[in-house]
Amino acid sequence: MKYKGQKKLVDNIKKLMKEKHITQQELAFRVDKSYVSISCYLNFHRSPRLETIAAIAIALGVNVKELLKGIEMEEMIWLTQKNI
Repeated sequence: MKYKGQKKLVDNIKKLMKEKHITQQELAFRVDKSYVSISCYLNFHRSPRLETIAAIAIALGVNVKELLKGIEMEEMIWLTQKNI
């Protein structure tokens, strides 16, 4: 596992996917990413870029705040710097 913020982001995505009955394949289609990319994000092999996080939020029918809920400011800075 990489960072606490990354884990929280993934947990939030997985929770919303489960609530909305959206599979990784469906999420990949909605975000216009490959299934492999989505799998890598959800298994901590890669971190999504900020624009991908926004696209995932739209695909899940929530705002970005919902995906980032519970992530501390320091962790948010890490996500931002990681994806520049």
